[in-house]
Amino acid sequence: MKRRELYSLIGSAAAGVVASAAAVGVYAWLTRYSVICERDIAGTTIVVWCAAAVRVLMWLEKKGVIKA
Repeated sequence: MKRRELYSLIGSAAAGVVASAAAVGVYAWLTRYSVICERDIAGTTIVVWCAAAVRVLMWLEKKGVIKA
């Protein structure tokens, strides 16, 4: 495995971890302090997960770690 491929693999894994942590935080905060229904909380959590994953992958692409 080449160095770039290894960095790409690590970056992809990091994106999932960061996105999952953000989604868990949002879910925990919304279930504690929100008055919206559970379906809306789950939908918001999914949107946050996707946004965090995309943001991390865009940042890694900008740094040149991964190529699109």
